[in-house]
Amino acid sequence: MKHVKRYKELFESQTELSQEQTEWLDKCTIGKWTLNPQTGLVDVDGHFYCNNQNLTDFKGVRFGVVTRDFICYDNKLTSLEGAPKKVGGDFRCSSNKLTSLKDAPQKVEGYFDCSYNNLTSLEGAPKKMGGNFYCPGNPVSESVLKSLYKKMKSGMSWSDAVVAEWDSIESGEDKILLAPYNPNLSQEEIKGYQALARLKRRSI
Repeated sequence: MKHVKRYKELFESQTELSQEQTEWLDKCTIGKWTLNPQTGLVDVDGHFYCNNQNLTDFKGVRFGVVTRDFICYDNKLTSLEGAPKKVGGDFRCSSNKLTSLKDAPQKVEGYFDCSYNNLTSLEGAPKKMGGNFYCPGNPVSESVLKSLYKKMKSGMSWSDAVVAEWDSIESGEDKILLAPYNPNLSQEEIKGYQALARLKRRSI
């Protein structure tokens, strides 16, 4: 059974970084980064800038705490998997291809900028934030997203926020996009909104 690794050896091998990951961390970190061997997460004491790199992910790196800014705008990210758990400065993921904020940092001391993405859901948005929430340039209008996020900050889930805000949403296009997240709608009503969406796409 020599080919079977002991648990510690196996765990350690899973938390090692490749040369490519190490070089990328060195390139993007302003300050110092360390790999936590207990969690496999990379902590950054300083800033992390990985913007304008055509990234589709964070190269398999999973971040823990970043003490200053984490900037990943202008890439091709469809997911925030691996993003920091906590950011001591600003978090900017604008100009990507995100459809939700799943795996976003849950605590951001500065501002959070998710503008110019494909957001139709704020599921996963930070629970605590010290600065402003920026979200223009998404399919759902900025004013509606901000109202929904305000309710989420008060403790509501994403779907509860949609239900609570539903009657105040005036734009038919916003309702079309948000209908799948409203558990108070029947399947027939949701199908009706989906049919409207298909009709609009054909007419464009």
